[in-house]
Amino acid sequence: MLLQLDLVTKAIISTCFLEIVAALAHWSGLAAGHGAAIVIAIIGVVVLGLVGINVMRMAHQPRITQVVRQQMRWLNLIAIFIVIFAQW
Repeated sequence: MLLQLDLVTKAIISTCFLEIVAALAHWSGLAAGHGAAIVIAIIGVVVLGLVGINVMRMAHQPRITQVVRQQMRWLNLIAIFIVIFAQW
């Protein structure tokens, strides 16, 4: 199903996941040291992977594709703000 998505959608999804995981790792690193950062990052990857699988299942349906793209763009913007906020 991943191959059915166009390049822009793949880039949005992957960027969003990476940014959210980076923010989670950064926050946990500030709170409890580097060991917790790795654990939180792994949990984040698993949870976001499960969400991504559901998105991929929906994305192959043409009428839902635009909605999924819009949601992913919003998620990407939110993730960027989370990463910027986490750097403070």
